[in-house]
Amino acid sequence: MISSPAAIAGTYANTETVDWAPIGAGFTDKTIAFVGRGCPAGTVSPGGDPYLADPAGKVALIDRGACNVSLKVDRAAKAGAVGVLIGLVAAGDAISFSFGGGDTFVPTLVIQQSLSNSIKANIAAPVIASCSPAVTTPLVMSMVSTSARGPSVSYNAIKPDIGAPGASVSADAGSGTGQSAFGGTSGATPMIAGSSALLLQKYPSRTPSEIKSVLMNTAETNIKINPALLPGVLAPITRIGGGEVRVNRAADSTTAAWDDGDANLGGGLSFGYLAATGLKSISKTVAVRNYGSTARTYTITPSFRYANDAASGAVTLDAPASLVVPGNSSATFKRSAAVTPASHDVTLVGGTGSLALSNATGAIAGRVDSFSLLGTSGKIPNPFLPNPGDNFAVVDLRAVGARLVGIGGGNFGVQFAVNTFGARSHPNYPAEFDIYIDNNRDGDPDFVVFNAENGAFGSSGQNLTAVFNLTTGTSAAFFFTDADLDSANAILTAPLSALGLTPGTQFDVSFYAFDNYFTGALTDFIEGKTYTLGVPRFFGSGVPPAGVPAGGSSTLTIDAIPGGDAASPSQTGLLLMLRDSKSEREASSITVH
Repeated sequence: MISSPAAIAGTYANTETVDWAPIGAGFTDKTIAFVGRGCPAGTVSPGGDPYLADPAGKVALIDRGACNVSLKVDRAAKAGAVGVLIGLVAAGDAISFSFGGGDTFVPTLVIQQSLSNSIKANIAAPVIASCSPAVTTPLVMSMVSTSARGPSVSYNAIKPDIGAPGASVSADAGSGTGQSAFGGTSGATPMIAGSSALLLQKYPSRTPSEIKSVLMNTAETNIKINPALLPGVLAPITRIGGGEVRVNRAADSTTAAWDDGDANLGGGLSFGYLAATGLKSISKTVAVRNYGSTARTYTITPSFRYANDAASGAVTLDAPASLVVPGNSSATFKRSAAVTPASHDVTLVGGTGSLALSNATGAIAGRVDSFSLLGTSGKIPNPFLPNPGDNFAVVDLRAVGARLVGIGGGNFGVQFAVNTFGARSHPNYPAEFDIYIDNNRDGDPDFVVFNAENGAFGSSGQNLTAVFNLTTGTSAAFFFTDADLDSANAILTAPLSALGLTPGTQFDVSFYAFDNYFTGALTDFIEGKTYTLGVPRFFGSGVPPAGVPAGGSSTLTIDAIPGGDAASPSQTGLLLMLRDSKSEREASSITVH
């Protein structure tokens, strides 16, 4: 790579992209002189590193290390060198450097250690070098290797949001027209701040999230990872976010789109990390704002950034084909189910009853898992909930349930369903659910069913359901927790044998929710429930395994089970876990009389 005043400025940023190109006359058939480490006076010592050879009229080969590369180049240029080779002193590809001072520069190349060592071994031959600015690889619209990358840990969001040139020329404060080479995140960030200011000047009524969205929507996505070493390879979204800022496009745009669930995310749709062992369906709702005065029809075409991702078939993208948005209005689109019960209160006649489930506005079939409803809890008031930036979390229980399931080989297990107020970005954090089991009802719990990360903090992303034996102090995990990203639902499965239970055992159970990310504090609980897995009070059936069909309906049949009043006195109805529905509509509590 040929360096120049702009090149030597370095290539750091916000996401940081490179928007400079090599300049200079280059050099032809010049002898290389190895001058050593080449640090100037006042850096490593008062007198600096003595030169091992005179670089005047030659190309100076200088070892990397101990002082700023730009100062080495400045010293060599003032000593008469026509060019500089910076030789790396460790194995690896050539890299770029940030500006560290100096005012005199010549064409400069950074070369690998192996090439530098080869030149040194033949320096007396001599070694002749040429460098033409016509034979270069421009790094314009490419990523800087040192730029920050995502995703974010706290919110499972794609980061960065947007990129801007970081290896750039900056104005010198107070100089009038002066400028200097400058690079870094502190160079890219003010470009985004300035772009936002320009848009706010033009559109003063728009909110900050709308400004952020349109900047992300209109950014340039054709950004490469490294044109020199990886020609043609696009930078991943986790490096560039929406792309490199184009404020002119943003200013001209009369449309903006953002995550309807969290406008602060702007034009990014972040699903987080998902380790799937089978088919999983996750969805987002997109808000589209039409700032024009007349209605518009938008065509929606999902696509992949990389062709091999599309070819693998591992992920498929579904969205409506189009969306009509009236003038000066907003509309949303989402591909999800919208299963809605006709009532939340059902009275049985002769021990049986039915409940209509509608999915009239759903885009896909909505699967329904029916559990015995064992308890509900009210929403914790807003003054007790955290605000952005607060270092605590509140896991707010909404409803809990249980059911008997077969786990293979003629064995049975229990599944506990938990639904909370507010979605959690990931099954691992910030919620731990501890379900205490008193299998002999003597008032002392015997086992705890709980969810836990598979491995050390942040190591796998997987979440297990484990059983802790309160008598022996030992634990074991048996199943993965059944939970999605950005979801309020979790289903924990454990073998009956691990809990000292049978289908006919009456037991007591209590549910506790903890903040397992910040404080470890207990934040909510539902206690003292009595239940028998094989003899519930009420049982729901009849919904097809594929779910309530899109645009249609199904009927849930509800039957009273003989002996259930005594065996499961805490069951008050059914808890319907709605797998494919959007956030805040993932569960319904049905009271049965």
